[in-house]
Amino acid sequence: AFAPTGRAFTVATTEGVFLYALDRSASFDPTDLALDVTPANAASLARRGEYAAALAMALRLNDADLIGRCIDAVPHGEIQLIAQSVAEVHLQRLLEVLAARTEDGQALEYLMIWCKALFVAHGRYLKAEAQEHLSALRSIQRAIQRHERSLSRIADESLYSLQYISTAPSTGQADE
Repeated sequence: AFAPTGRAFTVATTEGVFLYALDRSASFDPTDLALDVTPANAASLARRGEYAAALAMALRLNDADLIGRCIDAVPHGEIQLIAQSVAEVHLQRLLEVLAARTEDGQALEYLMIWCKALFVAHGRYLKAEAQEHLSALRSIQRAIQRHERSLSRIADESLYSLQYISTAPSTGQADE
């Protein structure tokens, strides 16, 4: 089987399962393999309110859409707790999904709460392994800066419109 990235593949032989990867940092965790790790089970866990388990399963499956749905299912009040439960091995993928979703601009405040919770919960690790996570962190930063510029432009236009309206002579009043 080939990895979705095309940078690794596995071979099953009578001697065992062999993993070949171009990246030395590639990790293989056989404990992630189970018959019950399916998209349907992850969605079911999220519906039942087992958000940490649902997100962990989605991250094991490495399905961006499923990860996004699990992120969206978590109530605001539980984000910090769920962020603390994310395994360090899955942080990179979660940050990549958050960066892509932040780029879209929908539910921006909610996604920023997620980012903050992950930074608070895993800040030391992210700082120690900054090079490994640099691309995802930069993607998040670029998305935030793009939204900041857009919001600044809208706020400036609104301010100028309000100034114009407040200084314009009033018209349409009847003299009676």
